[in-house]
Amino acid sequence: MLYLILIVANNVSSQLAESMGKGTVSVIEPFSKQQFSHEITVRTLNALNPDLNKFYALLNTHGAQVFAERADDTHDTKEIVFGVTKNGLVKVVTMIEEQFGEHNWTVNVKTLDKVPVTGTGQGRL
Repeated sequence: MLYLILIVANNVSSQLAESMGKGTVSVIEPFSKQQFSHEITVRTLNALNPDLNKFYALLNTHGAQVFAERADDTHDTKEIVFGVTKNGLVKVVTMIEEQFGEHNWTVNVKTLDKVPVTGTGQGRL
């Protein structure tokens, strides 16, 4: 099945809204090109943990993308920050708990705000 999404600022909804008279026309639900809805930060207790290779491989299978890695040699920890989609969030968190729960890794989840593409989206007000 093929879907076609048109991202235009001056579409039929805009024209209909503007025909109502003077006023401001705004988008009801903005379109965003942002791929990830959540950012997850995992802190490992051992920066050289051999399970990290397995961890990275599992992230790839769930469509996650690593944004940053920071090692803290003083505390022998490593912090891995990566993005996931809304659909992948539960899968990735569950995978971390099931596969690496015994390592006592710290997991923090942050919702990312969507960055809208100006003047595009569904509906007009």
